[in-house]
Amino acid sequence: MKKTPPKEHYSDYLQLDKVLSAQKLLSGEAGQPVHEELFFIIMHQVYELWFKQIIADLDSIFGIFKEQASERDMGLILMRLQRINKIFGLLIQQLDVLETLTPLQYMNFRGLLGTMSGFQSHQFRLIEAKFGIKRDERVPYAKCPYEFGAKHDQQEILRRVESELSLFDHVERWLQTLPYLKTEHYDFQFAFQEAFEQMILDAKKSVDDTPGVSKRIEELQAIFQQHFVQAEYEASLQRGEHRLAYKAFLGALFIRLYRNHPLLHVSDLLLTEVMDVNASFLLWRYRHSLMVQKLIGWKKGTGGSSGVHYLQATVEKYDVFADLYLIPMLLLPASYIPLFSVIKEK
Repeated sequence: MKKTPPKEHYSDYLQLDKVLSAQKLLSGEAGQPVHEELFFIIMHQVYELWFKQIIADLDSIFGIFKEQASERDMGLILMRLQRINKIFGLLIQQLDVLETLTPLQYMNFRGLLGTMSGFQSHQFRLIEAKFGIKRDERVPYAKCPYEFGAKHDQQEILRRVESELSLFDHVERWLQTLPYLKTEHYDFQFAFQEAFEQMILDAKKSVDDTPGVSKRIEELQAIFQQHFVQAEYEASLQRGEHRLAYKAFLGALFIRLYRNHPLLHVSDLLLTEVMDVNASFLLWRYRHSLMVQKLIGWKKGTGGSSGVHYLQATVEKYDVFADLYLIPMLLLPASYIPLFSVIKEK
């Protein structure tokens, strides 16, 4: 006999008594409640709830990757990434609502915050680490260690997460293990190099040293040398100019070049979604820095950071998947793309 589920009320299921009573106004405790402080608290609590969902989805993605994901599994990873991207879209839109708080209104309770700061958001720091931002790549914060302001148990969790594989690590490993880069009948690296050299040869014949055009051809050859020749690429990797391993970069280029092949359709969608999530994260950072600038100008942050200067520096510095945006420079016109009809599913 089936067990009848307990009759539970909507508010009990969502624990609304806890959620709706979790807004404590410091201005109220000081005897002069500020209406906008309630709004400020709710906005940030909503952010933290969405952060929790992003972390849950990232952990789910990591678990699937660890099990050597099949093509069907890649579809589930894609769905999780799409949801993360939609959530970031909501977080960006939420800044429009947050901007209804004026500088004067914020000043009415900002002084009560003391050294409290969004920098202390444990979940946000976890998301950064899970995306693949490394400790030694971080923008210095008020001349303090990265975990400054975190509680002791949170510091331990951050250190553990930093030692685990991130989204960047999982994507890199996936790209490195694509089964189609080199088969019995096909060598992508060799085929691409031949096609590129033929394209350059044809271009040189057609321009007859026309000023400007010849220079563009030389620039294209230099780009090819820097990003496709393994020794050149790995030298730049050592200099910190790249993050993706050479074979992973080849894998991403391969997917983009043959994106219309049925076997690579899901892979291309997944790679696109990774880039979109990366872009959404950066866009949120940029929009957040503009919002802060409108709210406090060039004042220092409550947590001791340089404020807007710090936030703007993170936009460029934390572009985890920047290498993927280099691939369009190496794409070939359709007429030069090597034939690729020997792939067979395992």
